[in-house]
Amino acid sequence: MPLPTPGPGPRHATHGRTPDERSASDCRLFLPGHQVHWIQLRQADRDDAHRPEPGRLVSTAPDGLVVVDVAGERRRLWHHRPDHLAAVVAANGGVVRHQPRWGLLRSPSHPGNAEACFCVTDRDDPQRVPCSSEEPVGGLVERLLTTGGFTVTVPRQGPVGSVLPAPPRAGDPPGR
Repeated sequence: MPLPTPGPGPRHATHGRTPDERSASDCRLFLPGHQVHWIQLRQADRDDAHRPEPGRLVSTAPDGLVVVDVAGERRRLWHHRPDHLAAVVAANGGVVRHQPRWGLLRSPSHPGNAEACFCVTDRDDPQRVPCSSEEPVGGLVERLLTTGGFTVTVPRQGPVGSVLPAPPRAGDPPGR
């Protein structure tokens, strides 16, 4: 599929989309080819031995196929939202940087150092799974294995700016 002309931006409401489009945009997976996890991105940014390689987006297909050219080599990748990836990269002139070690495809998105980052996997990866918009269930290990990662929000224990009491130390009397 040729690169699309950038449109008004991604759609956020589910009205008017097919179930496949809806499940991809609401995907809760951090598995290869799905959402980028913040730890994955942080580790990739620190990995000087495996830097992103410059390239160009060649094409995408509705089944998730993403073809990039890196130094004359055609790489067949997969991403769960190829239409969104193609629109963002087209707005950036087709420029990408592929970081295979971390499963990332990057594209400059603003002046300076900002980049759009997409989690990609090899097109023929036998472990690829369809998107899931279901809320993860189970214990932490089960959630990690089924979703590829997650972030747990810790509720605030007091008003903003308040100082919470220190936890009790060994030997403190009860009620301290």
